[in-house]
Amino acid sequence: MSRIAELEDIVFEGTGFTISTLMQLYGPSGVAWLVAEDSEGIWGYSLSMRDTDDPQVGWLLALGVHPERRGLRIGLRLLDESIAWLQSKGINAVKLTVKPENWTAYDMYIRAGFQDTGQWKDGDLGDGRRRKILTLLLPTGL
Repeated sequence: MSRIAELEDIVFEGTGFTISTLMQLYGPSGVAWLVAEDSEGIWGYSLSMRDTDDPQVGWLLALGVHPERRGLRIGLRLLDESIAWLQSKGINAVKLTVKPENWTAYDMYIRAGFQDTGQWKDGDLGDGRRRKILTLLLPTGL
């Protein structure tokens, strides 16, 4: 848990989840935790869950890759696995938030099929910063 908290701090420059929040998300919360690791440690992670108000919607709560391992497609693999997990739970729309200035992440999500909804989320995330909300519609299996 401490390594993910450390990555949150590095990746999101002090505006990510605290270790206290991560501890609350861990356990019976229904959050899927995926990690990218090798013999040297954990280098990336993602957290995703079903929306508490709409069971057809899933959220990618966090996805981060240590700067030393960027460019190795770790983020894309974590994204793909997170989407697959959410889809296996009957989710037909995945949402996430991204800082408007984080063009690398924004571009990865757009290339993966997410649509920019044009909505902003102000201050609801605890750090007072605005986020773009992106949405990916998944096939419903009809």
